[in-house]
Amino acid sequence: MKAKYVYDNKRLRPATIQRYDDVIDLFNEHLKQHEIKFSLPAVKEWLSHIINPNTYNVSLHATKAWLKAKYAKRSMADRLRVRELYESIHMKKPRKAIDENSYLTPEQVYALASNAPVRIACFIHALFQTGTRISALLNIKLTDCIIKDKYILIHTTGKCDIEGTVSMTIELFNKIRNTFNGQTYLFETFEGQQYSREYVSREIHAVGVAVNCNANCHILRHSKAMYLKSMGHTPDEISRALIHTNILTTLEYYFHNTLSAEQQLGGLKQTGV
Repeated sequence: MKAKYVYDNKRLRPATIQRYDDVIDLFNEHLKQHEIKFSLPAVKEWLSHIINPNTYNVSLHATKAWLKAKYAKRSMADRLRVRELYESIHMKKPRKAIDENSYLTPEQVYALASNAPVRIACFIHALFQTGTRISALLNIKLTDCIIKDKYILIHTTGKCDIEGTVSMTIELFNKIRNTFNGQTYLFETFEGQQYSREYVSREIHAVGVAVNCNANCHILRHSKAMYLKSMGHTPDEISRALIHTNILTTLEYYFHNTLSAEQQLGGLKQTGV
């Protein structure tokens, strides 16, 4: 039976613990595929091959928490070796600025969805229209959805329990209802259960690979933000649409901490000065 470790950080959320467990599963699968015996240097070697800064940092935190739990009842010498390992490894600075390879145009999103099975296409359209994180989308209940003219207003919760409202077209809402027939949640399996974030992420990635497109759940969120930016919306408006905890996050990701000349001066009257 697979060993389960109790992380000593009681503030870790269930979703974070699940993500940590997924990282450890990937690490153990790496050892198995390459016939490598577990060792602390093997952990460091595995981490060194992770290029994406965000993935690297999550994996670093996950393996650190896992080893701390794994070695909790080992000798002081063993625990010191774990500590020395992580003192020799440093976090990478996340790449925040979104470039042209980090988002899709609306046309690319529609093309991606057209090549996906109906259920996955619903997820793709919903992630793009609402701009929510996949975890928030999967937690949407039918009682959170309110019909407003031609649109559906959805009450949802972002990071740090920040509440906000997102929208989708009534056409997409009806398609989702007819496809999933959820009784409690907007998206439900045939057994009436919530979908897992890992399943949806894996399926969207697979569709992207099939059509030679860099696609995942979070790229669809970035795509919504860049679409709003292309429509001339302000950082404050985009920040509220994405339910960011701080407008600085919006500026760092989508405006590179700057505003264009048009954004800075477009609304000013010509004075001749």
